Amino acid sequence: MEFVVDFRGEKLVLTDKPDLKKIYIEFNNTCNLNCKMCYRQTWKDEVGNMTDEIFDKLMEDLKAFPHLKTVVVGGIGEPTFHWRFKEWIQRLAERGYYIKITTNGTMIDDELAKFLVDLNIGEVIISVDSPDENVFADIRGISLSTVFDATRRILEYRRKKSKAFPRVLWEMVIMKENFDLVEEEIKKAAEFHLSGLILSNVIPFSENVKDEPIYPLLPCEASKLKDKIYLWSVNYGVRVEIPEFTIKSERYCPFALDKATVIGWDGEVLPCYRLAHSYTEWIFGEPVEVQRYSFGNIMNESLYDIWNKPEYRLFRFKVNTYQVPDCATCDLKGRCELMQTTWSDCWGNTPSCSSCLWYHRFSLCP
Repeated sequence: MEFVVDFRGEKLVLTDKPDLKKIYIEFNNTCNLNCKMCYRQTWKDEVGNMTDEIFDKLMEDLKAFPHLKTVVVGGIGEPTFHWRFKEWIQRLAERGYYIKITTNGTMIDDELAKFLVDLNIGEVIISVDSPDENVFADIRGISLSTVFDATRRILEYRRKKSKAFPRVLWEMVIMKENFDLVEEEIKKAAEFHLSGLILSNVIPFSENVKDEPIYPLLPCEASKLKDKIYLWSVNYGVRVEIPEFTIKSERYCPFALDKATVIGWDGEVLPCYRLAHSYTEWIFGEPVEVQRYSFGNIMNESLYDIWNKPEYRLFRFKVNTYQVPDCATCDLKGRCELMQTTWSDCWGNTPSCSSCLWYHRFSLCP
């Protein structure tokens, strides 16, 4: 089916395509931790777990996408906390997908570590926000040894089986509290011989941490900081993904550009992590009410039909071609009521990505 859009005086034709390449699946939004910078601190969503009926329907719908290669299991909840975790991961692995699992590491015992290695999972990304015991405990509320032990279990069993997978990475959310520990984190990652480290700036989801971001820096300061982190990466031999620290006119949405979508625990089809839940963000010190936005539910329509809805295709096109205003560079920043919510913007887009800090790569997604 073709969808014709009047774009700047020209006719733009958008066609149905089975071109979904990456999918994020939220097994649950329940979690066994209560981290200080998590948007569970201010969210307004119902708590729940994906059912067998929803997962079975999703597995059936995924058959319509021959280009789908990567499945990321994670989200706001802790996926290993779901009682079907091992069964569903195995079913996804049997399809040949490259599977990434984002986890806080607390549930990775010897049995689960062996399961992940034996199944040749692609990546396990563990949240480690500090190499310092006291700072980590303050952020996550658990002992640092918990995530170190989880990391060690996977790596030791992988070596024992002479396997290359899963690749094990850490993710560190940078804020003022742990910023001085970035080099030590990279050094510790090297000691574990990790496959990489993802650095991502904090996006404040509660007023208590609204002053924690180290961004935005002046361009010259941001460049020096990125160079410093890059040199640490080279010196210690660890691949580090580095976020932006200054506002740039160039924007990049990893969901729209990578042809990805998010499936919520309740079957809702969501455009990205940011719009997967309703909560409050503090953007450059100002509160923004983020509203969950769904393009449909797979229990009511097929994922193929939802992915190819005219409004969803037009949304992805606009995001990829920057047909979205940029609140970060606007002279009315901090004084415009349209920035107070994600429902719409001054260009008439619904939902709006105009204030999104992921779009500016201040925060990175796996």
